[in-house]
Amino acid sequence: MTNREFSETDNIFKTACEDVGLPNHKVVVHKRDSTSTKSGSSSLVRQASKWRNGKGLAYKTKNNISFD
Repeated sequence: MTNREFSETDNIFKTACEDVGLPNHKVVVHKRDSTSTKSGSSSLVRQASKWRNGKGLAYKTKNNISFD
């Protein structure tokens, strides 16, 4: 399973990301004659990679680790 598929299908991951306010940015798609922005799970692919490696903001929240 790729990180993109994981970010779109895993409900625990998506809930943890929502709890910490992710995604907090928009994906910018540049084309030859236009630029568009979109949000959604495609912007969580990098966070999914961190989650699956036991790192990242959402993963820390999942495990109730204090990071003050």
